[in-house]
Amino acid sequence: MLKPVVKLLKRIAYWIFRNKDFVLFPSIHEKNDLDHLLFKLSFMFPKKKVFYSGLKTSAAAKPAYLGDIKLSETIYNVSFMKIFFLILTFKIVLIWSCKNPLLKKLTLLPHVYNVDYKRNRMEGWKYFYAYNLSKDRRKTPKAFFNFENIPQKNKCYAFGTGESLDTAYNYNFNDGYRIVCNTMIKNIDLMKHIKPDFLVFADAIYHFGPSVYAFAFRTALVEFVRRFPSCIILIPENFYHHFIDNLPHLKDKVFLIPPCKHKKVNLDLKKEYSYNRFENILNLLILPLTSTLSDNIYFLGFDGRSKNSERFWEYSKENNFIDLLPSQELAHPGFFARRDYKLDAETVSDQTEIIMQYGENIGKSYYSLNESYNKSMKKRKIRIS
Repeated sequence: MLKPVVKLLKRIAYWIFRNKDFVLFPSIHEKNDLDHLLFKLSFMFPKKKVFYSGLKTSAAAKPAYLGDIKLSETIYNVSFMKIFFLILTFKIVLIWSCKNPLLKKLTLLPHVYNVDYKRNRMEGWKYFYAYNLSKDRRKTPKAFFNFENIPQKNKCYAFGTGESLDTAYNYNFNDGYRIVCNTMIKNIDLMKHIKPDFLVFADAIYHFGPSVYAFAFRTALVEFVRRFPSCIILIPENFYHHFIDNLPHLKDKVFLIPPCKHKKVNLDLKKEYSYNRFENILNLLILPLTSTLSDNIYFLGFDGRSKNSERFWEYSKENNFIDLLPSQELAHPGFFARRDYKLDAETVSDQTEIIMQYGENIGKSYYSLNESYNKSMKKRKIRIS
């Protein structure tokens, strides 16, 4: 009974708050918070009015961990009483500090977002939800990709950014579709070898966010598109509008895919054009896409997390911005705080197993070309010539 009510409230909120301005709350009294928040807001809402109270706007300086961002001229420092008035006039509210339990409860409202960068793991995502609420999406066409005209092939190859990706030169992948993801696009020589048909990426902070890491990824993406113009790019709908507004010249190259409205595993994008809400790119987009394109799917570079990994897992150094990874923890400390990385990796593996078992029950076959700490990949390891 509660879910339909929440859904209705969200629909009502969209019609009320589209094209609305933003209010940042509570007041900012620390210089570090001012620098972090004002430049992050400048990236997320460059043409929207944002009101806040506290330290003067002129005192803000861009932190080194954020990308090439100019301070927006539409961010206004106003009195606390003005902020209170704006909140009462139903602006979109961004709560940046939820130390007060009451403020955290306010984020349950459909127009109030928890962007507490020190405590909220999903802070990076909340900015995009707020952006979408403020945007009149009727003016942005639904850029869906039509899978109906895509023929199936006997094989499909998918590539992750683990260290085993470095062995890709040992194989020929020309007998199937090729799916690449995330930062491996920076390696142009590897891309020339793989010749990708599809590119997917789906992380709010690593790919769409304001950090120097995310800026480096998007710079590499622009170069990738220039060199591989026929490659089809799929991203989640949540990020599409902000992404295209910032990179409009990629509009004809990028297609959005909406989230499922149910929890049943979806591995046929021709019948149901939507993705399940998993956190990892393998489970979220790669498995549905590859299973749509072929019955025989081969994986390389999905290494999982070893016992010696300090964070999520080890990356191929040639296919990631290794030197910029520390910027992520500064730009989004709440995402990394108090995480159980071992449990996270086990959860990804468990989800992979559920999806693959479902796929195998409908005639799909999955094979890993490399040894992996992901239990689902490990049990499906094969050798090919």
